[in-house]
Amino acid sequence: MNHKIFILLAGAAILISCENNNFTNSSANSYQSVKIGTQVWMKKNLDVDHYRNGDSIPEVRDIAEWDQLITGAWCYYNNDTAVGKIYGKFYNWYAVNDPRGLAPKGWHIPSDSEWISLENFLISNGYNYDETTSGNKFAKSLASSSGWCTSSNTGAVGYQYYLWKQNTTGFSALAGGYKCTGNVCPVLCNAGEWWSSTSMSDGAAYSRLLWYDYANMMSGGREKTLGLSIRCIKN
Repeated sequence: MNHKIFILLAGAAILISCENNNFTNSSANSYQSVKIGTQVWMKKNLDVDHYRNGDSIPEVRDIAEWDQLITGAWCYYNNDTAVGKIYGKFYNWYAVNDPRGLAPKGWHIPSDSEWISLENFLISNGYNYDETTSGNKFAKSLASSSGWCTSSNTGAVGYQYYLWKQNTTGFSALAGGYKCTGNVCPVLCNAGEWWSSTSMSDGAAYSRLLWYDYANMMSGGREKTLGLSIRCIKN
């Protein structure tokens, strides 16, 4: 299956401060939050196996079965529970869009425009690795301080210089990969990718991708059957 990413930038601007807010979801997972401008984000990927109304979300391990789904499901990277405890669950977009609610009470899956607001705040407030205020070069500011593959590209997430720029937002994005489909299975340290709640077409929805070898956050359309991570944003 050929998965495409379309680069794009747009949006509106919105100070970064850390909050010691904790909340626990129905699966007894505790999350911390970080405030970025007017937005409050989870600092970890979502890891729930029930919708907000209490209904169970099925775990689907078989790749062929997963690819045919048009209803919500979750899985772990390579079906490995130990890895899942670190990186959280992958969900298809049908779980994101389910009216029973995937996010814990008081939170929601960010829309494409909410991701854009985050991006433009980081650009306009000097979070690019070179401290410029134009262009999308802020990936380091979102990425966790460890766990990424090494890159020789200047300013990339895995570049071993500008390390003081790593995770300056406190967002702590992990290189958790995404759901393997067919023979496509990224190495864990390569990438992290997160859904938005915004549909692009019948078969695709907007997502955000950090790749170890790039200095920018990528955005574009991904097949709704793909399994991606989720970061929630406070209502």
